[in-house]
Amino acid sequence: MTRRSLLLRFRLCQFGLSCVLLSSLLSTSVAAQGVSRVWSGGGATDNWFNPSNWSPVAPPNPADFLKIGFLDIAGLNTNDVDITYGGRIEIDSSAVVTLHNLDIGLDGEGTLDMSAGTLTTNTTYIGQNGNSFGTANISGEFSQWNITNSLLSDLYVGNSGEGRLHISSEADVVVADDGIIGFSSTSIGTVDISGSGSTLYFTGANSSLTVGSSGLASLNISNRAAVSNHDSVIAESSTSVASVMVDSAGIWTNTGSMTIASSGTGTMEIRGGGAVTSTSIGTIAYNTSGVGRVWVDGTDSGWVLASPLEVGYGGTGQLEISGGGRVQNTLGKVASNPGSNGSVIVRDNGSIWANSNSLYLGFLGGKASLLITDGGTVENTDANIGFESISMGIVTVEGAGSTWTNSGSIHIGHEGNGTLHIAGGATVTSNSSLIGLASYSIGTVNVSGGGSHWNNSGLLVVGDRGYGTLNITGGALVTSLTGSVGRFAEAGEGAGDININGAGSRWDVTGSGTIELGKVGDATLDISDGGALITPGSMSVASTDTSTSSVTVAGIGSRLELDIGLSLGNGGGTGTGSATIGAGAQVTVGTSTVIQNANSSLAIDGGSLTTTSLSNNGGTFAFNSGTVTVNGGTFDPGSSDYSLNGNSTAMLILQGNASSAINGIVTVGNTGDAVLTIRDGHHFTSGELTIGASGELVLDGGHLTAEQLNNFAGGTFTFRSGTVTMTGDVFQSSSPVVIPQQGTIDGSGYVEAEIHGHFGSTITVTSGSYILGDPSSFLGFVHEGTLNVGSNIANLKSAGFAQIGALTTLAGGTITAANGVVLGIGDNISGNGNVNTRLAAGFGSTISANGSLSLGDSATPIGFSSDGMLNVGSNTVTLNDSNAADLGALTTLTTGGMLDVANGAVIDFTDNVTGEGLISSPDDSTKPIINNGSIVGDSLLNPITLNGYVKGVGTCDNCNITGTDAPGFSPAAVNRGSVSYNGTLEIEIGGLNPGSDFDQLNHILGAGIADLGGRLDVSLINSFMPSIGDSFEIITAVDVDDVFAVENLPPIGGLLWNVNYNATNVVLAVVSPFSADFDQDGDVDGNDFLVWQRNPSVGSLGDWQTQHGNVLPLAAIANVVPEPASLTLFFLLGSLRLVCRKLRRMDYTS
Repeated sequence: MTRRSLLLRFRLCQFGLSCVLLSSLLSTSVAAQGVSRVWSGGGATDNWFNPSNWSPVAPPNPADFLKIGFLDIAGLNTNDVDITYGGRIEIDSSAVVTLHNLDIGLDGEGTLDMSAGTLTTNTTYIGQNGNSFGTANISGEFSQWNITNSLLSDLYVGNSGEGRLHISSEADVVVADDGIIGFSSTSIGTVDISGSGSTLYFTGANSSLTVGSSGLASLNISNRAAVSNHDSVIAESSTSVASVMVDSAGIWTNTGSMTIASSGTGTMEIRGGGAVTSTSIGTIAYNTSGVGRVWVDGTDSGWVLASPLEVGYGGTGQLEISGGGRVQNTLGKVASNPGSNGSVIVRDNGSIWANSNSLYLGFLGGKASLLITDGGTVENTDANIGFESISMGIVTVEGAGSTWTNSGSIHIGHEGNGTLHIAGGATVTSNSSLIGLASYSIGTVNVSGGGSHWNNSGLLVVGDRGYGTLNITGGALVTSLTGSVGRFAEAGEGAGDININGAGSRWDVTGSGTIELGKVGDATLDISDGGALITPGSMSVASTDTSTSSVTVAGIGSRLELDIGLSLGNGGGTGTGSATIGAGAQVTVGTSTVIQNANSSLAIDGGSLTTTSLSNNGGTFAFNSGTVTVNGGTFDPGSSDYSLNGNSTAMLILQGNASSAINGIVTVGNTGDAVLTIRDGHHFTSGELTIGASGELVLDGGHLTAEQLNNFAGGTFTFRSGTVTMTGDVFQSSSPVVIPQQGTIDGSGYVEAEIHGHFGSTITVTSGSYILGDPSSFLGFVHEGTLNVGSNIANLKSAGFAQIGALTTLAGGTITAANGVVLGIGDNISGNGNVNTRLAAGFGSTISANGSLSLGDSATPIGFSSDGMLNVGSNTVTLNDSNAADLGALTTLTTGGMLDVANGAVIDFTDNVTGEGLISSPDDSTKPIINNGSIVGDSLLNPITLNGYVKGVGTCDNCNITGTDAPGFSPAAVNRGSVSYNGTLEIEIGGLNPGSDFDQLNHILGAGIADLGGRLDVSLINSFMPSIGDSFEIITAVDVDDVFAVENLPPIGGLLWNVNYNATNVVLAVVSPFSADFDQDGDVDGNDFLVWQRNPSVGSLGDWQTQHGNVLPLAAIANVVPEPASLTLFFLLGSLRLVCRKLRRMDYTS
């Protein structure tokens, strides 16, 4: 309760006590004159003034105590009836009293007590004159007072004096027309209606109830009592002070309008479930002098109007709803006219002000305020805060559960000045909202605190044609379908400002349309200290020529998230649009970020921009520090040359499957810290790219194409993965170029630096010659990945061997290296072309030809050396070495394949050659194929063919030797499988022991076939001269086929060579020149006859007879084994054998 209300009540109490005291004194002085009289009804008529109707008999005096009892009927008289000077009328039982005008307390004190019966009067005054004190007590369910119609108001409670009307215990007072409580300025009027069934009805169709016409007045309706009238006014004139209390389920029904504080000071309190209704308009503080307050408090307490409600129509009006109270009306206005002041407070859970139509706060120039707090609720369709040009409205919605629901739009500053505060977890909902609608209007909305939410289901405009400001702070949330800031401008006026500040503070624009930041007017958007704007749509900044607008995002956690694009300025126009992204802030743009014209700009000052593409059409792109990520689109800074230099660290990240190109010079970190990262499939093309001393180029899954890459100032090139394509030279500092796994460098020109290629990396020569590595370093070229030479030239530079890696491919191209190349375990060369340098292939490496392939350096004795595999296939592979080329663990050929070794080759122990094809080498003992390993063809029909000079102790199976076969190492026993001898087989004999003294070929492997042909060339070594009877098994085999076409045997004096071709071997035998030398002892004698005699098949007896007595020269028989001393012994033994045989035959016949 206000201090003013307390003071008013205190003065009313003082005034009342004074009146009671005065009345008491007057009644005491007059009481002696008053007489108690009882209605007897003895007169001829029921005339009130007929003496015969009273007992004692006498006309009644105003000071008398008059009692009308059971079934009495008091008649009507045209004269007024006065009760004064302490007079009293008591009506009870079933009395029926009909009077003309009734004055209760005409000049002094008068009382009417009615406990039963019926009283009918015309105009009635209770406390008529200035010194009067009138009281009417109407009680009891059988009491009814009917006040009939008159030309004046029918009932005055406190006309000029003090009047009191008490209605209780189901009594009824029925007034045909109007009632006034506290009529004149000197009056005090009080009406109390209490108890269920107690009523005060004004039944006239246009009846009115005035509580405080000019005086002091109060109306109290309680305990389910009811008052009904048409219109009502509380505190009608400027001198009136009036109050109405509707309490404890009391009911006040107004079928017309209600005015609280028309010109005076009026209050109405509805409490404890009280209910007030009105059919027509309700007004609080109608005229400028009016000060009115309505308080609706408590659950089920309510004021329901079927019409508009105006709080502060011309004066100062206040409406407070609390404790679950309810006010319901159609149109709502607060501070309707110039000079008016209106305020509404809706507090506590369940309290509601329900406007079924629009709500105006500051209508035609007044000052309005609306406070919704502690869970209160206000509902309406449209709302206007500061409607007309000189109006001012403030709405505050605060506290968790406090809600303002607008089913239509809100205008904050329609033409006037409007402010909306949403705080402490409160919620405001609306369809569309406009802040600063008309020219010169000013609108401000402040949304603050976690849980606070302004939810717009439609468009939110900040600065339409006027000035609009939206502040979102402290974790508050604003949502709208779309938004426009600085939408229109008239006569140079109109602008919009949005500030989103603090962690969790956010504007969510849910529609996919465009947020217009400065469409025609000017606009600013400032997101700071963790604030955020999020939308699935786009944003345009200064989209027309007349706009100068900006967006600033700064502070840790601050975010601007656009699922579509960001446009700064208008294309081809003069609009000035700018965006600044400060430290800690993040801006995400789903599609393109475009600087549209020369007046517009984008500045990155420590924050982060992530956008699908970024393009500058002539404006300013200032990248001072922070991060710019172009994800999936193009990067175009708007000039042919571009310098990435930060005043702190500027990081430009190009990523995603897209391409960007800057045709001129690109510098990274030349004058400030900067990092250019190309990753995730992005292809960046530049002319000359220079990494400055403070710069870093990071390639992480992207593709860099440059005419020239310079890193001579000490910058950093970090190569994690991706591709480098060079179309010119690359100049590096002392730091190596490290190519990571999945990294690729391709191009041509010169990479003048150490190259360290990790496993999985790739170098591709795209055209011409590519010079790679550092010739001054032993680590000049160390590559563990793939080198694709193609049809081009790769010139590898290193102080030692250049190390090539897992796969090197050629397609007619050439690899050169001044100091040779080396293959490690698991490394491979594949293709066709030339490796024109020393080639050292380690164990576990593989070289595979798919065309003609030339390997090694013919000018060096280690031109080709391998411990690995060489797959010739059906191709021609040439091994170049000034000495014999070293073949590796396995060399394979297929049909039609040829291994060409101009200076021979070495197949070392444990080395292997397999397949079908030709090993081509000179048939020159100085350029031999030295086979100490294994040569295995596919079959004897699909063999390995050797057309050169072959030597060594290795095995050979399914081989076709068309050159010279010189097995072993002077001499040797060599194991073989199946061999076709179609060239020259050289056999060395230096003694009688196979392997150690003469060559022996043992075909014990595989099918073990010795397919003879060609030439057998036998030579004697170590001054050895075989003797007659010596034999040399030079070939053993499972199967010996055919014979040598040419047998070139050395002379052995007068002895002869006999080449014995057997099924499983070939034996060289030394024999006599005489055919009858059957015992091969160098002469023909009787012993030969004995040999023949034992086995005639050894020769011809005729030859023995002819040649008997021939003897070899001494030199030819020097090594012949000596015969027995006496030939006679042989003859005797022979004769004895003949005699014995003859005797046995004689015994058999007998």
